[in-house]
Order: sequence, then structure tokens, then C-alpha cells
Amino acid sequence: MWEFANRHEVVTLFIVVVLATAAASPFFFLYAAYNQLLRSRNIIARGWPPPHLDADGDFAEADEQEEADEKPCPPNAPLSLRNNAI
Repeated sequence: MWEFANRHEVVTLFIVVVLATAAASPFFFLYAAYNQLLRSRNIIARGWPPPHLDADGDFAEADEQEEADEKPCPPNAPLSLRNNAI
């Protein structure tokens, strides 16, 4: 066996990668199934989409006017920072 591994390094590497993937696959699938279960339970409990996302899961952009209303500028702010800047 070691003679084959020494003579055919690329084939040996391929065999090792295939065996490692086969050994790790059950653990990956168990993790993925558990993750999907948790995700489904969270969506059932909290609904979809969450407040910070739009319907397809992208981050929702706040309206510029709402942002301006939430962050008022002080009266001594430069004109470039005021809401009515040109």
C-alpha cells in the first residue's frame, strides 16, 4: 500500500480527499438539517421578514426624509449638513 502511495502521489491525494469527504458528509448533513430546523422555528415564531429586511431578505433602506427627521442638525451646523442645504 505504501509503495502505491509513494509512486502515485496525485491518485493517493485524490483517494484521501474522497474518503475525507465521505467521512465528513454525515456530520455536514446533520448540521444542515438542524440549522434548517432552527431557522424554520425562528421564522414561525417571529414571522418573515424581520423589521430590518424587505420581502426578499435584502436590507431595507430607510427613506431619506425619515433619516433627516430622526437626526436634526443643530442650529450652528454648517450649511452642508443642514436639511435645507442647496
